[in-house]
Amino acid sequence: MIMFQKQDYKQYFDNLYDIELVMEHEGRVLLKMIDDPLARKLLRKLIADEVRHKKIVQSLKKLL
Repeated sequence: MIMFQKQDYKQYFDNLYDIELVMEHEGRVLLKMIDDPLARKLLRKLIADEVRHKKIVQSLKKLL
């Protein structure tokens, strides 16, 4: 059985936060490039999800 230390979780959450940040950024870049209304609607939802995910990760890090 593998036991994780606090530092392992911190590193995991830091990496996860970075992924969410990149995903949000990419969504914003695509939003500027795309004109299709349905695609834009979906991208706005994706961006909102990534922002929410970042907040969740930050909350989880505070529990450490």
